Amino acid sequence: MNLKRYLKFGKAVINLYISRIFNKNKKGIAFIVNSFEKGGVEQVVLNLYKGFRSKGYPSYVVSLSNNIGIFANELDCPNHLRILNYDVIDLINYCAKNNIRTLHYHYATFNMKLMKLLGFKIFYTIHNTYIWYSNEDWNALKSCLKYCDGIIAVSDWTKSYFIKKTNIKNVTTIINGIDIKKLSENNVSSSITRNSLNLAPSDKVFVNVASITEGKYQMCFIKVMEEIIKKRNDIKILLVGNILDKKYYKDFMKELNKSKSKDFIKFVNYIPQNELSSFLKTVPDAFILPSIHEAGVTLSTIEALLNGLPVIITDFDIKNTFPVSDDIITIPTPYNNILELTPKSAKKLSRNLNPINKKEIIEKIIYVADNSENLRKKVEPNKYKIFSVENMVEQHINFMII
Repeated sequence: MNLKRYLKFGKAVINLYISRIFNKNKKGIAFIVNSFEKGGVEQVVLNLYKGFRSKGYPSYVVSLSNNIGIFANELDCPNHLRILNYDVIDLINYCAKNNIRTLHYHYATFNMKLMKLLGFKIFYTIHNTYIWYSNEDWNALKSCLKYCDGIIAVSDWTKSYFIKKTNIKNVTTIINGIDIKKLSENNVSSSITRNSLNLAPSDKVFVNVASITEGKYQMCFIKVMEEIIKKRNDIKILLVGNILDKKYYKDFMKELNKSKSKDFIKFVNYIPQNELSSFLKTVPDAFILPSIHEAGVTLSTIEALLNGLPVIITDFDIKNTFPVSDDIITIPTPYNNILELTPKSAKKLSRNLNPINKKEIIEKIIYVADNSENLRKKVEPNKYKIFSVENMVEQHINFMII
């Protein structure tokens, strides 16, 4: 840091303390993310931002990078989003200007130690099992989290894994919430229909709502469907999600295009959020997510249940760690012990066309296909309304006491 930067840094710190003495506005909170595009973490942050504001707490979103997407348009005011470009002086000045006293980190750990030394309350949310972390990554994370006032896990599964990896035990579980009100208000008919996708009325359709990434493991569908179409041709897989990992998508398409299953696995273009509920109610018969790793039960899974779909997902100890699991059909993980996974082995696994759980995936797909009508009748969407944004926000406020 050169002399000019030192002087700017010193001025920013002085302004911060002056603000704390004289700023009579209500104390605020900033949710810090690496980017604010479109994805599960960004959706959670957006829900927290809106929820805290609805409760009278000034809240802001701080993105370390300039990777900004459609969620920015949903903020109440453009000034509620700050793009730092990894400038800590800008972060200090922004906090001083808006009387921000609490920082809630999501994946990011940017200058966590410094911000704690400057008197901020620090919270961190564990959004996943982070199996792509190396030992060095884990050590770096543990070093940062020493400065937290509280650590939140989005599921008991994630919490258990995190504790085993770090031996940090003071972790509180708060399950992510869905904006149920918004979901129920989204009554716009889906522009994507069975007819537009060339699906027959008799087809049994399984939807995978997830970004295309190694962790979501869409590649496993190729050989699964090759086995299924040997016996029947009425089962189809729809992949709905943005391409986050272009290399994985390229590898996936290379394998799919030379497979007999290519006509049974379809990609669906982006579905507007206000059409998603209608789409889930009218196009698929079930939801499927054979992930290698997750935070537990994803928001897209809860959304499917709220729309009356039976779901098939990887068993991340669902029965013991998720409060309502009656309508969830599980498949075993594609490995024996998650603690033995390394970034290298997980990457290799994501491209394995014949995982050890392939037989179980096939069996569960056929079971749901043969019993889809009865399974849909048994789903009680009201049971899943406990996973509301309001409940999630209330738990965060009570935990943080900002």
